[in-house]
Amino acid sequence: MEPGFNPAYIPRHWLEGYNIVSGRKPLYVIASADGCPQDYPPTQPETGYYSPGNCNDGWTQEDIYFVTWGASSSWPYPEIYNTIGANADQWYRIGLYSKLSHNSKMVFKGSMTQLAVCQQLRVEDPYHSHCVGTDNDPTTGFIQLYTRINTDPYNRITNLMKWATDMKRYYGP
Repeated sequence: MEPGFNPAYIPRHWLEGYNIVSGRKPLYVIASADGCPQDYPPTQPETGYYSPGNCNDGWTQEDIYFVTWGASSSWPYPEIYNTIGANADQWYRIGLYSKLSHNSKMVFKGSMTQLAVCQQLRVEDPYHSHCVGTDNDPTTGFIQLYTRINTDPYNRITNLMKWATDMKRYYGP
């Protein structure tokens, strides 16, 4: 699930159908938070509802919350590609939004990175700068997300985040 590839209503409707057909079996949602704020909602929140921040292509923090956690079957598995931690900051804020607006602590199962596919692209085209700044390795991506969500006692989530995975292209048999 990535905001740049579909409008938010498509994965929302797909999830509604999935929940009906699957009987709400768990679904790990690999997702990005493209363009979502890294500084909202505030870390010193007041009580009350917070309107969702805007993300890319008409998506909001509410849309990403719903698709990755608000739907009864969803478990978030964030894409943490950015080497300086911007993606971890975005997901931290979505988790904080979940707590403030829905009184629900978002539980992350793990993180996904893309170092292997970046390395494949560099071999295919050594003269192009593939994935500059977005080639986190699995350990770094995991640590960025884990550290960021656990630095705030208001939103601390220490349980269930135990996996890290990396993406690689498959070229067939």
